[in-house]
Amino acid sequence: MPDLKPTSLDTALEYIDEGHFVFPVRANKAPACKHGFKAAVNTPEEAEELWRGKDAPLLGIDCGRSNIWVLDIDTDGKEWLDENRDIIPETLTSLTPSTGYHFVFEGHPEIRNSQ
Repeated sequence: MPDLKPTSLDTALEYIDEGHFVFPVRANKAPACKHGFKAAVNTPEEAEELWRGKDAPLLGIDCGRSNIWVLDIDTDGKEWLDENRDIIPETLTSLTPSTGYHFVFEGHPEIRNSQ
């Protein structure tokens, strides 16, 4: 039976449909394209070209151009999270591969993203 697990390109195309700018990422979390997030694209045609020939099981989002910001809580921040969870507004939240969390928020002109 064929593997029906979606690829990062499949997921990228879904994010593009939502208006996001995306780029391919290697399993070690390094960008799989020259210029990293600066190379992010937002059309299916550009994504298919950018992903072609890349070993990129993950995808990245250019948060600035996608008008979002992400609060990234790593495993060592779980104590802080437990103490402060009540001040974090309800929002899209995902569990990261390293068992941390990403809390995704709509962009705001006074909040900038960083690595």
